[in-house]
Amino acid sequence: MISTVLRTLISRSAFKSGQKYALSSTATTSKTLGNILLAQGRLFSVSTRVASPAARTTTNKKSTTKSAPKKKATGVKKTTAASKKKTTATKRKAAAPKKRKVAAKKKVTVRKLKVKKVVPVKATPRNDASLRAPPRAMSAYSLYVKRMWPTLSPKPTSAPAGMVQVRQMWASLTDAEKKPFFDETSTLNTERRQAYDKWRAGLSMADVRAINAYRANTKHNKLGGTPSSATKKPIKGYLKFYQTALKDGTIDLKKAPTGTTPVIYAAKEAARLWKGMSTTEKATYM
Repeated sequence: MISTVLRTLISRSAFKSGQKYALSSTATTSKTLGNILLAQGRLFSVSTRVASPAARTTTNKKSTTKSAPKKKATGVKKTTAASKKKTTATKRKAAAPKKRKVAAKKKVTVRKLKVKKVVPVKATPRNDASLRAPPRAMSAYSLYVKRMWPTLSPKPTSAPAGMVQVRQMWASLTDAEKKPFFDETSTLNTERRQAYDKWRAGLSMADVRAINAYRANTKHNKLGGTPSSATKKPIKGYLKFYQTALKDGTIDLKKAPTGTTPVIYAAKEAARLWKGMSTTEKATYM
């Protein structure tokens, strides 16, 4: 009984002071008990109010004893969590990692670069001076405008205004004053015509096609006829017979009947004579 009371008082004093006292031996416990009883001012056996602190100490005991298992429970929880982690770690180690499927390497197809063929630039009058025609014929009035335009005073504000001024000047001239311009243009045009004929004769059929293709997109007229330098195909067969028959008088256009044109008569007569000829006679015209 005394030991229980002693322990209760010790725990009460330890609870108030916030420190824990350990009981090392029975001697120390008896001394502390005596001191505590003297502090109370009367003997413990006579007092009837000691039961109430005992009840409180029991509640404190209960509270202290309850708090200790909670700590143990937390320790258990930690151990269980650690064990769970260990089990999960072991499960992860046990489960073999799945090997990833390595995708098959795609074949690298090297594209061959297409080498563009260098197409030669087609010759046109724009980029080839040899395909440009010489200057055309000039009129006396054009020559007068060319000569008098730099001498206009005051200088015209625009080309149409200048042309009106030159036209009035040309109209005021007499025939004698205009004659030098006509003479000069006549000699100039003959020289230009000779230069044009020389240029035209030096063109090939490919040059003529290139010039006409270029002129189709411009306002210039196309070149007509065949150049003199072009090789002409020889006339053979029926056409050669027709030409020779007209020249040597075999077909006389004067004998054409009335109401029939000479050309139609000559064509019909040449066809009749050609059909009546043998192969040996036709071979002379081939």
